[in-house]
Amino acid sequence: MNEFGRYIKQIRESKNLTLTYVAEQIGIDHSHLSRIENGERNAPKAPTIRKLAKVLGVSFLELMEKAGHWEKLDEEEKRQLAEIYANEDVVETKILRLLRGLANDEGKFPGNLHKDIFAIFGGYLPLGSATNKFDHWYLYDYLNADPDDLSESDAEYAYEEFNKNYNFITIKKGIQNLDDLILSKKSLEEFLAELESLYKKQNLKNPFSDESEKEFLAEIDLSDEELMQRYKVMVDGRELTEKEWKKLLAFLRMERDLD
Repeated sequence: MNEFGRYIKQIRESKNLTLTYVAEQIGIDHSHLSRIENGERNAPKAPTIRKLAKVLGVSFLELMEKAGHWEKLDEEEKRQLAEIYANEDVVETKILRLLRGLANDEGKFPGNLHKDIFAIFGGYLPLGSATNKFDHWYLYDYLNADPDDLSESDAEYAYEEFNKNYNFITIKKGIQNLDDLILSKKSLEEFLAELESLYKKQNLKNPFSDESEKEFLAEIDLSDEELMQRYKVMVDGRELTEKEWKKLLAFLRMERDLD
């Protein structure tokens, strides 16, 4: 067993992650991952190591060192690689936070947003053959069909199948498969820009815009209840509880008074 394989196996087992689960998340067969862990296969390339780092919750650069890839790069290559992946991480985080802001607690999107979500992600993510079939039906037999030709059961089927194929979890998994994403002809930056446009179209508060921050701070003297109704704040992929909200507002008001 080489150092890389031994290290990732130790991390995986310490977090009670199964071999099958990790392999599915990074897009390889579980037997392939097993051979990597046992030193029977060489460490994967940088894109797969990046996915592995996310699943295991460890540093990408640390895994690159363990794999022996980092020492083979000159200083300029190291700088460029670190910069590329750091930027992708920032953009990906923004995409996921915006998506979470649109989804309910189960990760499903409201029906009035299905058409917009599909326009952004439909056919651009590596979600499997079943989703590819749904994409074709949804686009050509539902969205582009004459409304008079659609039945109530068609609408119900479209709603249920959309939630199955395009929810927060499936889209998150799709955008994290960067190797396949390259073939989608849409960059992470384009996904982000289209999501931000959707927020504007729906008159939603974009948590990453300077205007949202200015509006929030300008309204800091409103009651806690009014602010909680107008704004949604996400931390680590979840919305703040009422208690956390009140602590945040008290802190911001105190900071303002001290300035």
